[in-house]
Amino acid sequence: MTDHSEIVGSHIPMWRPEEDTELHNLPLVADCKLLNKYAIFDKLGAGAMGVVYAAVDLTNKRVCAVKCLLSCWKKENSAVVDRFELEGVTQRAVKDDNVVEYFDNGEERGVKYVVMEYVDGESLEQRLLRLGRALNWEEAVVLVRMLGRGLSQIHECGIVHRDITPRNILITSPGCAKLSDFSIARVARWPSYITTSGQVLGTKPFRPPEQDIDAGTADFSADIYSLVATICYALTRETWTSASTLRGLISRFPERIPGFPREVSAVFQKCTADSPSERLQDSQQFLRAFEGCLPTNQVSGPSVSGLPFACPKRQLTVPGEQILHKLRQQAAQSTMDQELKPNVPVRPVKQSGRRRLISAAILLIPACMGYYWEFGQSLDKHRSLNAENTGTGKRDTMTAIHPVPPPEAAALSERFRTASLRLQELAIQAVAEGRKAEARTLLKTAIDLDNNREAKQMLDQMQSTLNSE
Repeated sequence: MTDHSEIVGSHIPMWRPEEDTELHNLPLVADCKLLNKYAIFDKLGAGAMGVVYAAVDLTNKRVCAVKCLLSCWKKENSAVVDRFELEGVTQRAVKDDNVVEYFDNGEERGVKYVVMEYVDGESLEQRLLRLGRALNWEEAVVLVRMLGRGLSQIHECGIVHRDITPRNILITSPGCAKLSDFSIARVARWPSYITTSGQVLGTKPFRPPEQDIDAGTADFSADIYSLVATICYALTRETWTSASTLRGLISRFPERIPGFPREVSAVFQKCTADSPSERLQDSQQFLRAFEGCLPTNQVSGPSVSGLPFACPKRQLTVPGEQILHKLRQQAAQSTMDQELKPNVPVRPVKQSGRRRLISAAILLIPACMGYYWEFGQSLDKHRSLNAENTGTGKRDTMTAIHPVPPPEAAALSERFRTASLRLQELAIQAVAEGRKAEARTLLKTAIDLDNNREAKQMLDQMQSTLNSE
């Protein structure tokens, strides 16, 4: 199921925080709902999976968007809850001007939330409705470049978006396009319990044929299909019923759209092939093929600042400094109360030798991993020097037993390893802060990403500790 919550959208007038059922457990201060260090002061939109609010980060003093999971999902579907929690964790690794930035995620008084960049603008879908026309080719070229760069960064982090649509592309008031809504995204080699085999995810008609059968098989080529389909919709404002119908529509672009090169039509048709193996497999490859088809006068393209996408800024009334000062005091007092809890009985914890050993192991794991990495680097250097010194053309015994994988496979494996280690670090932090459920979810993902043995040991130790308690 895709979450159609919008980080931007029509302002919802007369929002009464005291009547918001999703936030009823949160303290109300100066007409704002206080969620950890975030002061929620307005409601931006709602969807099938969550509600998006405008808030002020009281620590960093910036306006941000906070998406809260609907309470009904916490009782009905644990996979949805896990996916929501991982949305905030995995997307924090993506840093690009053309991707909505994620800052934080957590849970406060039973409210699960994800904090992200506040986008002052509107979606591509809303933009097309407001303009009352399709994009021309020059506008589409700039849009392809921006979204292609953002998608490249997402894929570099091993993430498959799986829901690129006009609704999930946000355009800021100056005219910068950003990919958003990672609610059904997955990391390559995603755990099976997050995406069930045979599950249909994505938005028709923009999702590729394989997502109509099993969204778990979607790879980077599926995102390229959806990106091209979205561009085609922006150029025509027409929909289609199948991939073959879409390719037929693309074949007529050179005659229908002024300035549309025939070579680009061939690239678009290749990207929307029925079989994933027949498409362009990499977003960088797609960008190179696209740029190679453009005429000389379009190679550099117009700048983002000159993009005719700019829209009026949203009228958003941010709480004044006096109210924010009061909210900061309340947030600090709330944190202090949570730490002290003088009237709440605490169950005594038996400090067994086994528990101390587990705690020590958790603290030592990062150091051990660092040593293992340094050892691997030294070993690789030794092999390289050995091969250069022999000059016989023969490989040493170690290299012969373990052949070096192709550069592409090695680079992909390294990205998975890096992501796995990062998830393990976040799990260690979650354990230290008492968020054990989140830690278990992070460790499961780290194991599936890179068969992380250290993460598996940590998970087994946590489970045995839970059973002993």
